[in-house]
Amino acid sequence: VKEPLLKAMRKSEYELEIIAELRKRGVDLIISDSHLSYLGPDLLNAFWLRELNIHPAITQKGNPDRLPGSTPTRDAYTKARYGWVIVDDKKDREIWPLGTPTEVEYKGERRSAIHVPKSNITGVSVHVMTSEPDGGPVVAYVLHRFPEDASIEAIRNGNYALKRELLPVAMLEYAKRPEVMDLIARKRIEAQTRG
Repeated sequence: VKEPLLKAMRKSEYELEIIAELRKRGVDLIISDSHLSYLGPDLLNAFWLRELNIHPAITQKGNPDRLPGSTPTRDAYTKARYGWVIVDDKKDREIWPLGTPTEVEYKGERRSAIHVPKSNITGVSVHVMTSEPDGGPVVAYVLHRFPEDASIEAIRNGNYALKRELLPVAMLEYAKRPEVMDLIARKRIEAQTRG
């Protein structure tokens, strides 16, 4: 068996173990804090519409301040300070900003980046998890303008403070969605039938 296929098989087995444990415990909703790996189809399908991620940036498609992926704080910093986003360490071309990569220098290293309009706006998003990194429907988000000379640590601290405020609001908003209310109603009926 080739290595990529073996890796996928192991991930699937691991996710099936997670699903079994979550079902055993009666879990209804999975909330992830800045999830950094892809969920496989087993886990996504088993808890369809019941997996939320809170991301320390804007993930809303079409928003010019959208920064999906594993480096949103650095991306917010370089976007505000230099007008570019480093892309050579992003796994998926689909989450890159539009444009052609060029060479830039960042912390003494040559990096590949895409030039974007400067912006000192970031934020926090709660979104439904899908197979696309930070690409699921946004449940709630909050924008935050930071000082243009802010450090990476200051940007991160600001966004993490917003995460604590946004998550309870987002969960309540999510529970009001018709498809989620339907899931809750079905779970209650199943519990009554068993009980």
